[in-house]
Parts: sequence; C-alpha cells; structure tokens
Amino acid sequence: MTFDTISTELNTLTSNHKSYPVLHYFYSSSRAQAPAAQLPVPDEALVLLRFGVAKRSRPPELILQATSASIENYVETLDSSFITPAARTPPLPDFDRLADADIPTVSAEEFHESVAARETHRRTLLGLVESDVREWPSSER
Repeated sequence: MTFDTISTELNTLTSNHKSYPVLHYFYSSSRAQAPAAQLPVPDEALVLLRFGVAKRSRPPELILQATSASIENYVETLDSSFITPAARTPPLPDFDRLADADIPTVSAEEFHESVAARETHRRTLLGLVESDVREWPSSER
C-alpha cells in the first residue's frame, strides 16, 4: 500500500466520520479492520521516514506531508469527547532498523529530538488505540 492510497482511504474515512458520527462507536473484532489499531502503523513509518532517514534519501516531502495531514485530520474528527491522550508515550519506532537496512540516517540525537516534539500526537494515537481496547503495534523484527 502506498502513502497516496493511505491518504485517500483516510480522507474517505474522515469524511464518513464527519457525516456519520455514530461510526466513532464502531468496533471490529478483527484488528485488520480496526482503524484505531491500524493508524499507528503508517504514522510510525512516517516518523521513521521524516525524522530518521537522511534528507537526501527521503521520499518527496509533499507525499509525506499529505499522509501526515490525513492522519492528523482523522484524529481531529475524534476530538476530546472520543479520545484523550494516553498518560504515557508509546515506544519509539525502531530507528536502528534503518541503519541495519543500510539506509542513510540522521543522528540518533536528532531523531529522538524530532520524535519528542511529536509526543502529544503520539500519545493521542496511543489514547485512540487504548480506547479501542487494543495494543500499540509491535515493531518486532
């Protein structure tokens, strides 16, 4: 699945949630069909691409920004009456995987600073996951 596809599907989901707020209460027993359980996956991929990969090796920023905006818009539709940020921050995505795959990276310090600046967003996503009685997706190899 490409970031363009993810953006398109999230934009459709966001429009549906705005038109039919009852969808906020939808629960799927299938993790693969649960937006709350799946949303952190592309978000964490974006974190690695936008803040972990060296600028010269990143995909076009416009694509990354568009997908990030789609995720933000979806989360905003759920506002504080449906989700609240978790009390803790989810685990960091596996930055070392980039170097292990011979992908040029920024320094670990730069990566951690950039991710720390997104703490509220990441805690909100964790709050969404927990509100759906799910666990944060694992980054196990």
